[in-house]
Amino acid sequence: MASVDSNVTKCATVSVMWYYPRDNLTLTIETSFTKKQRPYGIEIDNDELLKGIPHVYRILDGQETEITTTVKSIIQKSDNNFQVVLKLQGPPKLVALHADINYKVIEI
Repeated sequence: MASVDSNVTKCATVSVMWYYPRDNLTLTIETSFTKKQRPYGIEIDNDELLKGIPHVYRILDGQETEITTTVKSIIQKSDNNFQVVLKLQGPPKLVALHADINYKVIEI
């Protein structure tokens, strides 16, 4: 898949609102480091995420690993493609009107 050079990839902090969170949402996160092929990390505000997302998975080399936790933030490093791929699993029934997905990019 080709990298998209959008305004979001240039941001140091990103906020995404998932309206009516149900089923699954897969995020492929790219940053300005992706284009430069430099490793980076993201720090996700887990306090906000937990309000609407019961399960979070990291997809790495085609494998899903659950990274759901109750700690304040989740930190994930970029993969060999300089991306962070997450699958967010919403509840089976609608319990919130939206889920806030907030993260900041960390240089490593």
